[in-house]
Amino acid sequence: MRFLVFLILTLVGVVILPSYAEPTVKDNDFVVQKYVTDICCSPTTMAFEGKDILVLSKASGQVHLIKDGVLQNQAVLQENVTSVGEQGMLGITTVGTKVYLYFTESSTMGGPPLAKRVYSYDWNGQKLVNKTLIKNLLRTQTYHNGGAMTTDHNGSVYRSCLCNISNIWKISK
Repeated sequence: MRFLVFLILTLVGVVILPSYAEPTVKDNDFVVQKYVTDICCSPTTMAFEGKDILVLSKASGQVHLIKDGVLQNQAVLQENVTSVGEQGMLGITTVGTKVYLYFTESSTMGGPPLAKRVYSYDWNGQKLVNKTLIKNLLRTQTYHNGGAMTTDHNGSVYRSCLCNISNIWKISK
């Protein structure tokens, strides 16, 4: 019995542990190096704002700033999110100094979801301000909420969604 438990634990370690190991590069033209560490609460994605990087934390509802390669102490935004399953702070993209966020909003931090929403904010160099609702997706679900966002050369924002039916939403003026 002990041998069987040892064998199972060994196999699990061989299969699971390598996925958490440091990355390896097989192309000598690329260098992979750790850039920033200790970002709280499940960072999901990031976007560049000039030379700065805005990073989303899925579970905390926060947007963090990396300036000159250093994670800043204070979040640049805090929103109430539901973070159960694949919900929370999920997507970000930028157009000039306009920042678009997609998240599962709640009236209280960690409370029941109100809706999946896309908001725009203005980046003033220190905080995200002037919150404006762009898209309200009332239907919520625990899993398959997508979150990837990007911008085209005309400034239109796109968000993917794996919501039972795979969609790509175009958000433009």
